[in-house]
Amino acid sequence: MAELSWETIREYYPRGAEGTDETFLERAVFTHGLPKLFYGSLRDERVFELVTGTPLEAHSSERVFVPDHKLGRIMTAAGYPGIFPEPGGEVTALLVHDLDRRQHACIAWYEWDEYRLEHFPLADGRTAEAFVPDVDRIRQTFGMVDFEPWSFENWRAVHFEHALTDLKAWMALMPDLAPDDPRLTGDSALEREDAEQAQETLNDVR
Repeated sequence: MAELSWETIREYYPRGAEGTDETFLERAVFTHGLPKLFYGSLRDERVFELVTGTPLEAHSSERVFVPDHKLGRIMTAAGYPGIFPEPGGEVTALLVHDLDRRQHACIAWYEWDEYRLEHFPLADGRTAEAFVPDVDRIRQTFGMVDFEPWSFENWRAVHFEHALTDLKAWMALMPDLAPDDPRLTGDSALEREDAEQAQETLNDVR
């Protein structure tokens, strides 16, 4: 999308855009207060800085592994990379610490409606949070979906330059958040409830 705008975005969705900028920010959950796990495009230093507004090197980060999962992509009119359950599989990911709440909000905006925030146990026993494709929402929006393997290295080598153009335009559409937004001050009941539900799901898996 060379000329990315709300008009072109709405045309992309078969039944119109799932939401506008303001309604997305009203319903989005930014963080559960855990380190953020990146397995896709945000592992790239340039993408990370464009989305969060700070260099990756300014944060504490480390390579980690997510057991019993694999990388894949949901195919519709576009692709949605994600990590999916796979017994015996393992996903290499980047774990980033000390993000502030505004940066978490920017990441939520970048991922948009087709992704939801979930918890993942790491190979070393820690827990992290990551945005993963919301398969039900994607299927509801686009109908039939297909799955295919996905590689971060291949994406960066083949698709990065085109993706970078769209990324810059997309992030420019994000509206400013009010300084007293409860999700920036840590007082969001929505985040607390969502975090509790995610933790219950994680406990059930364990």
